[in-house]
Amino acid sequence: MIEFFQLVSDWLNNDVYTFFDSAFIKITSWYVIWMMESQIVFLKFSWDVAKEVIESLNLSDSINDAWGTVDSTTMGYITFFKLPECLNILMNAYVTRLVMAIL
Repeated sequence: MIEFFQLVSDWLNNDVYTFFDSAFIKITSWYVIWMMESQIVFLKFSWDVAKEVIESLNLSDSINDAWGTVDSTTMGYITFFKLPECLNILMNAYVTRLVMAIL
C-alpha cells in the first residue's frame, strides 16, 4: 500500500509535467494541422469564387479587345516580355485576395 502511494506521489511530483507537456504538444500540433488544412480548403473555395467573378465581369473579353487595338510591333515587344501572362497572374491574384477578404 505504501508503495502505491509512493508511486502516485512520485508521478505527481515528477512525471505529471512531462505528461501534460506532451499532451499539450499533441493538442497544439493537431490544432495547427487542422488550421492549415482548413486554410487550403478555404483557398480552393476562394479561387473558385474568384474565377466566377472574373467570368461574370467579362474581363477577359475586354482585355482581349484592348490587346487587339495594339499595333504589331508593340505587341511583339509586349509578348516578348510576357506582359499578358504577368497581367493575367496579377489580375487573378487580386481578385482572389478580394474574395478572400470578403469571405
